[in-house]
Amino acid sequence: MLSTEREPCMIRFALLPLFIIFVGSAFVFPAWAPAAFTPVLELSLKQAEQAATASSGQLQAVESERDAQAERTTAQYSLLWPKLSFEASYRYQTDVASIPQPSGARIPLGDHGSYSIGPVLNWTVVDFGSSREAWNSSKSVLAAKGMDSAAAKKQLLYQLRAVYFRTVLSSAQMKLVQDSLKLAEAQYKDIRNRRSAGSSSQIDALSSHKEVLSLQREFRQARSDLSQSTRDLLSLVNLEDPTESIRLESLSDLSAQFQTSSANRVVTADTAAHPRIQALAFQAEAQSQAASGIRAGLLPRIHLSAKASYDYPNGPVLERIQQNTVGVNLSLPLFELSRTRAEAAEKSALAQATEFRRIQAQVDLARDVVKAKDLLESLREQKDILTTTTQETAELAALVYESYKAGRSGYLEVQSANLRALDARVQAARNEVQILMQLALLENLTDEK
Repeated sequence: MLSTEREPCMIRFALLPLFIIFVGSAFVFPAWAPAAFTPVLELSLKQAEQAATASSGQLQAVESERDAQAERTTAQYSLLWPKLSFEASYRYQTDVASIPQPSGARIPLGDHGSYSIGPVLNWTVVDFGSSREAWNSSKSVLAAKGMDSAAAKKQLLYQLRAVYFRTVLSSAQMKLVQDSLKLAEAQYKDIRNRRSAGSSSQIDALSSHKEVLSLQREFRQARSDLSQSTRDLLSLVNLEDPTESIRLESLSDLSAQFQTSSANRVVTADTAAHPRIQALAFQAEAQSQAASGIRAGLLPRIHLSAKASYDYPNGPVLERIQQNTVGVNLSLPLFELSRTRAEAAEKSALAQATEFRRIQAQVDLARDVVKAKDLLESLREQKDILTTTTQETAELAALVYESYKAGRSGYLEVQSANLRALDARVQAARNEVQILMQLALLENLTDEK
């Protein structure tokens, strides 16, 4: 009797350590704790734009060229002003000229060593605008470089937005295919159960399984497309493959944000204000100004120089003196086989060619703007149709499957309805992204005011 009473106690004491371990593990590893935590990298469109503009090598190269031209313009401007420099010269000669005297002695007219040291001022007083036109031409080139930088930034932002939207579309397509795959797997499981119960045929089971396999292939392809688009996006924002998962803005958020900002933006129809057109206009102006500067070289040029120096010797007197010198020089080309005229004509022809390119580029730009607006209007009209189609095809797919379970429809109709529902959702997502693409294209093609 005593041993019988001790057995429950011994069992309780034996189970006590296991109970303590179980309770302790409940506090250390709670049931609600996730198996692994995956960090997420948030990358909004605005953040991507800032990262791309900050890290783009092409944009930095264009801006460096603009800075280089700014320095060149400063150097060209300095030619309009006098130049003050310090000069020093030394000369040694073995034979010194001398004057013979009646006594037989000779008076030297200098010394073996001679030197001159002091500041020199040089200034082109009159060149009939040659230097000033060269400076004006350099300023116009600088303005053209600034427009090139603005155009390059607009093009970079358009390229980034296109890749960002394409990545969002790939993500949305993968999610839609994944949802359709889950539905197909659930239907396949239901059909197998019905097959076991004898209310469904082997043909329906095989057809359902074929649909599952097809969607699995589409899902893997969609995942591959998303991977490629993501790599393109990371390359533009100068990010290596991160260990975190990338989370972009949703398609609905992008549509609301981008279309609202575009609706509030007044876009001018004057394509002449586009940076690309402005750059060509400044280039033509720079070449025309360069032609004027070269043409001024046919006229006289007056150059003034002034020097204050210490010279040794003072002629035949071997002493150092302080010498002040002022000189005026006039030059006029008389014969050069039309070199200056030919160079000026070359610049004028280049200016005319650049002007023709500007006119043609403006015509092409206006045409592209009209085409983009027409396509945008068409896509917006299709949006309402696709929204209705998406709702109705989803409802139809559910009704057809219920009809199939009731024995009033074949599984082929179920497959067809599911395919139409998936296609409608994908087409709606593509239409939304195409609208965003056209809005981004219009912003790239036009100037905003």
